[in-house]
Amino acid sequence: MVYGDAVLFSADRPHRYANEGDEALRFIMVVTEPREALDQ
Repeated sequence: MVYGDAVLFSADRPHRYANEGDEALRFIMVVTEPREALDQ
């Protein structure tokens, strides 16, 4: 990945985060919850 890239995935699937390179890595994670149905 390079500066400015983004990743999107389904969090209910197995996943992990790892820096397999030699350089330091910094990332920002944003987690959102599904919307509730309007009729609830």
